[in-house]
Amino acid sequence: IRVYASTGDPSNDPVNYSIEGRVDSSSSWVEISSGDFDSAWMSKTSLSPRNTLTPNPDIDSTRTEGDTSKSFGYANFQNDEWYLDYRVTFKRNRFDNGDEEYSEFVISELELPGYQGVASVIGPSTTLTSDGCNTNLGPNRGDAHLRDGQISNFACSRDQGAFPPELVLTQGDLSRVTGIRVYANTGPLSAEFLFADPITYSIEGRLGSNDDWELISEGPFNEVWFNGMITGPPPARNTFGEPIDSSYLEGDTTKSFGFATFENTVVYRDYRVIFPRLRRSPPIPDPQPIQYIQFIIAELELPGVLISSDPFPTLSPAHFPSDYSTFFPSDPPTTVLSSVSPTVTPSPTVTPSAPPVSPSEPPTVSPNLSPTGSPSLFPTVSRENTPVASVIGPSTSLETVGCNPNLASGPTRANRNLRDGKISDFQCSRNGAFPPKLILTQSSPSRVTGIRVYASTEDPSNDPVNYSIEGRVDSSS
Repeated sequence: IRVYASTGDPSNDPVNYSIEGRVDSSSSWVEISSGDFDSAWMSKTSLSPRNTLTPNPDIDSTRTEGDTSKSFGYANFQNDEWYLDYRVTFKRNRFDNGDEEYSEFVISELELPGYQGVASVIGPSTTLTSDGCNTNLGPNRGDAHLRDGQISNFACSRDQGAFPPELVLTQGDLSRVTGIRVYANTGPLSAEFLFADPITYSIEGRLGSNDDWELISEGPFNEVWFNGMITGPPPARNTFGEPIDSSYLEGDTTKSFGFATFENTVVYRDYRVIFPRLRRSPPIPDPQPIQYIQFIIAELELPGVLISSDPFPTLSPAHFPSDYSTFFPSDPPTTVLSSVSPTVTPSPTVTPSAPPVSPSEPPTVSPNLSPTGSPSLFPTVSRENTPVASVIGPSTSLETVGCNPNLASGPTRANRNLRDGKISDFQCSRNGAFPPKLILTQSSPSRVTGIRVYASTEDPSNDPVNYSIEGRVDSSS
């Protein structure tokens, strides 16, 4: 949460907040977080500057950072839940002792940084390749129909290759998927088209084309869709050409579709979707290739959260941290968190519902998942997540524990060789604690995602082959 200072009396600045959410108008409010704003904003000895209408009143902020050219108060907190509505309360204003009601609060802007879910993380710009589908399919024949936002049949007639057939969806942006929907094809209510409905799914993800696929979720679609022609009537067919009006929370309820929701805390770039079973009467639990003729769907949706820039510049899928406080060395607010247990296989439900959200992001994915704030909090670090070869450098202070101090104690000897950006030996002859430790202290926070040691110019028997790396927020932690 951020509040921008007004252009007038600072005594009307709110200094304490409470934010609540609810999933719809009939639900109760649930507290998300409450507490004071950052210490700089709270100061009674150095008042926050006033914002002005000139020369530029426009606010240029992002999810991760407020407009550093403006004066604002902020609070960062972890929230794992999704809501439709929010209620914000400012319990005290500046100089109020809390024992009496204040007459007014005045702010120039309120921001609630976060993430908004989308109906589908894939779209027309997503590249589709298939394995096991008839290779005559392509952008000019049916490829685009899978994700064009309208009812238009995509058919995969089984061919040589993978079984069951695989759909690989490749895109430029990262995302976190929390559900899957398939819309019924436009064919008549005949066996040919009904038997082409997928009734189970498997979805996997990866960050890069050289990474292994990781299972996100698998299982049946919702009960009504899954049991059509088994214990219930077959799902209705859709009408060709109609636009699909869906959201992150639910599919287009004027259309016929199957869905599944699941918890997922991991961000990926590419997805592989497989439909192991198709509708049959009587059902075939484990179909053989000869029994798997084709699947036909009018649209595929993967509801989730799009993340436009790489939040975790790592080489493997990154899980959301469970505690963001280490990224924000400031007074933490009181936070109320819900307990969510991640699962992989969804439980079928009868009507479309909101995909549950697992402990995460932002909710995924910059070096922090909550907004950063004060203009002076990270004065030398880009909060737009600039990856660097090494977060340490010549300006990093080095302290050794267990190394001979005559060898590694200062920049005039070998100290600087550890992090000077060139091949120059750093030697630690053991003297004291075992194993020796290197303590690297710097002025700005960072998020480390790897470690590299370059071979020395001398005896290879002295190469380290095992490591341990720890971190702390500050010297008192």
